[in-house]
Amino acid sequence: MDLSGIGVPAGTVATASSSYSVYGPGGAIDGDLTTQWNSGAFTGWIKLVFPAPVMIASIRLHDDALPETAETFTVTTDTSATPIGSATLPVKLSPGTVLPDIDVTPAFYSNITITIDGGSSWIGADEIWLLSAPACP
Repeated sequence: MDLSGIGVPAGTVATASSSYSVYGPGGAIDGDLTTQWNSGAFTGWIKLVFPAPVMIASIRLHDDALPETAETFTVTTDTSATPIGSATLPVKLSPGTVLPDIDVTPAFYSNITITIDGGSSWIGADEIWLLSAPACP
């Protein structure tokens, strides 16, 4: 599974709106597809605070859904009142898949928050990667 990109910088702190059982937000940025963050709800957010500003042009996620559904992803940052990116993407059943990239306004960011609306599906993220340049087709 291709999650190439810059990954998430060491020292990044992940927090979330909520977490189900042992599925805390750190599971979405540890480089391990067998761990995950699960909000324990149909909506939620995960916030990443970087140790230094990071150039981001898009975000790549490995995700799964139960039940399989389309989920809406909205990306924000503390320095902007409007979203810097959003997408509605099809999310597959476990073990999930790499989703199409979510393009964001290219810039250096100190933090991002990814809000997920799963409709009637549990939400979370298996892994989050940051891309500093748009992916080639």
